[in-house]
Amino acid sequence: MGIDGWIGLENIPLQVKQSENVGRNVVDNFETALRRAKKTRGVIVAFSFGSGAYEEAARVKNQENLEVVLKTIKEIIEEE
Repeated sequence: MGIDGWIGLENIPLQVKQSENVGRNVVDNFETALRRAKKTRGVIVAFSFGSGAYEEAARVKNQENLEVVLKTIKEIIEEE
């Protein structure tokens, strides 16, 4: 249903993509999954994201009060 797992005690929805240059359509579909799960925040993990994905994540944060965090594998590895 668009959610691959849940993070932490807050049950933040997670979607994982095993591809590069993930686009706007993935963020769009994840927004629908967030609404269906009645969540306002979620994380998408991928190797990389296209500019459309970042633009859509910013748009929904500003206009629809949904926070879609886009994390690359590199960012996650560097956090440790």
